[in-house]
Amino acid sequence: MKKYQGLARVSTKAQLNKGNSLFDQCESIKAYAKQLGGEVSEIIQIQVSGSKMKLNSSVLQKVFLKAKEEGYEIILSKLDRLSRDELALHQIKQIANEIGIQIHLAGLGKTIQEMSSMEFSVLAMFSQFERENTISRINASSKKSKGSFGRLVDAKEANKKSIEARNRIVHDWEKQVGIKNEIHDAIQLLRNPTLKSVSVVLNGKGLVTLTGRPWTTGSLQKQVSRLGFKNLKALA
Repeated sequence: MKKYQGLARVSTKAQLNKGNSLFDQCESIKAYAKQLGGEVSEIIQIQVSGSKMKLNSSVLQKVFLKAKEEGYEIILSKLDRLSRDELALHQIKQIANEIGIQIHLAGLGKTIQEMSSMEFSVLAMFSQFERENTISRINASSKKSKGSFGRLVDAKEANKKSIEARNRIVHDWEKQVGIKNEIHDAIQLLRNPTLKSVSVVLNGKGLVTLTGRPWTTGSLQKQVSRLGFKNLKALA
């Protein structure tokens, strides 16, 4: 039976002590290893900020070294458990490729090596955005907070900028993928297009959502609305 090495990470000591997040990650890792027809030899559980999970991290070096020596493949629940730094994620992927270590993401059902460059880039960018957004929410927890240069920043303004940054990421992804045209082409291909049938076509072409997941009726409806259309018929 094939052996896998798991890696579960939380950012704070409070999360580590509470254990819920780690438990969920470990269960996800074990279930995915079983789905792959193997078992987890060990799950390394760590508490470190996602922004500090970089190639020079002693923890990450230890995980890679052990996986290489034992011939294990690594399983994580999600990409942001590996790091929340966009540049670091690209560097980690490159090193993993060079030394021949497969890194599985249980939530996506694939390895980072199986992801296209664009798909990986979008998810890496999204991981860093989520970290920055979390920091913004913490800093804006009171009505006003100190800015980086000592000026007062209104919490509503900080939240507005966070939303604008997220919208830019979404817009850039839509443009790169050409998702509007892809949905339109799928509608034209089908005799009686429905959210379900169009989702099947998109998934069949290997297209995924912004977060790297397969298309569902729910995610497709949200995407159609985000593009400014009420339904599929309006987009056709």
